[in-house]
Amino acid sequence: MQDALTEDERRLLLRDRVKDANKKLGGAAKEAGVRSQMFGIFQDAGYKGLYGGLGYRDIKKKKGVDDKEDLLDCIGRAELAANEFRITQAEEKLRIDRVKGEQAAIETHRAVGRKVRKAIEDIGGTMPELLPSAPSIKKLVAHHAREAKRLKAGKNDD
Repeated sequence: MQDALTEDERRLLLRDRVKDANKKLGGAAKEAGVRSQMFGIFQDAGYKGLYGGLGYRDIKKKKGVDDKEDLLDCIGRAELAANEFRITQAEEKLRIDRVKGEQAAIETHRAVGRKVRKAIEDIGGTMPELLPSAPSIKKLVAHHAREAKRLKAGKNDD
């Protein structure tokens, strides 16, 4: 089935998976003791690990992503996949290692990001901060919704 999907559709599916994974990571972070006011710092630690020290805002700036846009809505499949791996592995590590304490959770997320970065380096991949940005996924979603509506309207004419 996935063979029939377009590149944009694959990206949309992956973005949805990343959203779900981030929710689960948030739950694991909360269980570890990360307070809601520290969640941004926790998230930024993962980005800093994966992106060679660059935080969320720095990555957006480097990639030319508009302030109003979510970074994860404006990256391609390879970069989304790297982030999904970072997110799912950080969640697993927090839970399996029963990490407790805000600082320990933050450092765990940073360390997992570094390991994912190292894996990309080891296989000769492009570092995520060097990958180009992509058109906002919100525009793709709107386009797909309009297209589906148009197709549905066309079928009703039969």
